[in-house]
Amino acid sequence: MSEAADVACLEEAYAAMTAAGDDCEAFAGPDRVFHLSILHAAGNELLGSLGSALELALSMSIRLSIANPGGHRHSLSSWCRAEGDSQP
Repeated sequence: MSEAADVACLEEAYAAMTAAGDDCEAFAGPDRVFHLSILHAAGNELLGSLGSALELALSMSIRLSIANPGGHRHSLSSWCRAEGDSQP
């Protein structure tokens, strides 16, 4: 996948996470895609293969986050600041 395609995938997942608002169940799928896309975008074959192994741990982390409504908003805001984006 090209760098532009990797960025597009991240942006699409991010948009879906933002659109989910406080619906934690709707947030969970795009959040998983977002984090696995980061591993893939790194372009490191080892990291990419770890994505499969980490998917279960990531799913558990997402479930724990769901138990903390609104907690995901902090993560989105931090990511936006790191990217220089003015959203959330």
